[in-house]
Amino acid sequence: MTMYMFWIGLFIGFNLGFLAMGFLRGSSHDEDCKSCKAYYVGIIRDKETEIHGLKSTKGKLGQELQAMAFRNSGYNAR
Repeated sequence: MTMYMFWIGLFIGFNLGFLAMGFLRGSSHDEDCKSCKAYYVGIIRDKETEIHGLKSTKGKLGQELQAMAFRNSGYNAR
């Protein structure tokens, strides 16, 4: 009799654990993950745009490098 109670209890416990796992992996968790992912994708996109602007010839860094090259070429020409 006790052997059957053990297996019945094990079966019920397994099923309750399985249901609890399904409940914890509900849709509210997915919504939180989607909003976080969208937030960080936006941040990464902004940073990539900023880096691209710094590397382009029309950006501040590109203009400064062109000015330095122009000054150096004028100095070397003398």
